Amino acid sequence: DKEKLRKKLWIAFGFTGGICLIVMLFSGSFDFSSTGDMKMLENFKSMTGDAGFAQQIMDAIVADREALMRGDAFRSFLFIALVAGMLYFYVLGKMKENVVVIITAALIFLDLWMLDKNYLNTGNFQKKGSNTFFSPSLADEAIKKDTSLSYRVYNLSANPFTENRTSYFHKSIGGNNPAKLRRYQDLIERHLSKNNEKVLHMLNAKYA
Repeated sequence: DKEKLRKKLWIAFGFTGGICLIVMLFSGSFDFSSTGDMKMLENFKSMTGDAGFAQQIMDAIVADREALMRGDAFRSFLFIALVAGMLYFYVLGKMKENVVVIITAALIFLDLWMLDKNYLNTGNFQKKGSNTFFSPSLADEAIKKDTSLSYRVYNLSANPFTENRTSYFHKSIGGNNPAKLRRYQDLIERHLSKNNEKVLHMLNAKYA
């Protein structure tokens, strides 16, 4: 009868909606790190040459994970409540079956669209000036005072060929590009990796 249906409906809503509320309200108690985070952090350190900036990137990633889960839990609770409300009125005979089906289908479509927008929405990114990516070090400031044009920098504080920070401020011998030129890769492996001074001089290395 209708009383049993209403009771089952409230139990189902309380169980599923309650889980969403718990996740939403206590999201800070979950661990959002993964087994690959340390490797990712090392890669960021290598690419940026700045351990502090690399850690800021990782902190932002973890914060994004928590925000995504909290947002998904809230959205799920909202849709569960809407569907439960419609079913409640349907059980009472105050809403027709075809109306329930149409609105439920629309809610499913809306849910999928909102979920997709979480991952494919350019509006989630803030436009910032390019000068905010890296802060120059004292060494960078000193090198930039050199007004000559025929010099390049060979940064040995990190792997010169896996970091791009130096190229952000100076003409660099190093840098990172997934498309490797075979001849230049041979030069890196046979000479530059061994700090061959003659080859470095040939490449106009003035600062290292």
